Amino acid sequence: FLMKVDIPGLEAKDLNVQVHGNTVTVSGQRQEEKETKDKTYYRMERRQGSFSRTINMPCNINEGEVAAEYVNGVLSLTLPKTEASKPKKITIKG
Repeated sequence: FLMKVDIPGLEAKDLNVQVHGNTVTVSGQRQEEKETKDKTYYRMERRQGSFSRTINMPCNINEGEVAAEYVNGVLSLTLPKTEASKPKKITIKG
């Protein structure tokens, strides 16, 4: 499976991906600080928050071979199936 998640404005270090069985959880923490200084005033804004999204896949995922890449605000996950989940060809005798 290939899963793409749009998460703009974060860095890779702020994201967390966990895979267990057929469940994939993507979570993260967003922290932003904006400071404005002028001759007559000083303003500082802070925004922060966390998020988490859990997706159930149709079959089990091979946890040891999951690959993740975060480029330009898009998290791409490559989620290979376990061997037991892959379809097998059965020869019919006759």
